[in-house]
Amino acid sequence: METRHIKALLESVAAGTLPVADALAKLRILPFEDLEFAHIDHHRALRKGFGEVVYGQDKSAGQIATIVERLIAHESGVLVTRIDPEKAEAVLSRVGKGRYEADARMLIWQTQVLPPRGAVPLWCSRPALRTSPWPGRPPSPPR
Repeated sequence: METRHIKALLESVAAGTLPVADALAKLRILPFEDLEFAHIDHHRALRKGFGEVVYGQDKSAGQIATIVERLIAHESGVLVTRIDPEKAEAVLSRVGKGRYEADARMLIWQTQVLPPRGAVPLWCSRPALRTSPWPGRPPSPPR
């Protein structure tokens, strides 16, 4: 869950439009959610400025889809790295609304788009290009 979502949740409680019990239910899994095959860090965006990154190479399509669904349910952007086209297709068919970047081998679900910043070496340009506008990162000052 990102800072802006927690702020909106607290404002809803303060305004009386969201019962405290409902807010507690949404916050109950903070900061971590333990699945049998993964430990999801829902507090990462608050600590680091960007949400959880999922290493997809050693996980099944079903495991990745479950992780992505849990992260999206908590209004986080999601980045899955090292995922082959077959797994990506299976995850997208189950979860939807994400996009696969074949050249970077990444699946991406973004909650907001920020302008890219900085220059990167050519050897990491594709993954860097895909992650540079990652949600939660402030844009670079104009040069």
